[in-house]
Amino acid sequence: MVYLLDANVLIDANRDYYPLERVPEFWDWLEFQGGLGRVKLPLEVYE
Repeated sequence: MVYLLDANVLIDANRDYYPLERVPEFWDWLEFQGGLGRVKLPLEVYE
């Protein structure tokens, strides 16, 4: 299964649940999943 994330998912996760400076493991995991092709972002969100 592939998940397509929009900007709002990333903004809310950072602001409300998993701030980058407090939970870097979540962001490392998300990057890892992206490398496996399980998580994708629209080009506009990536840029």
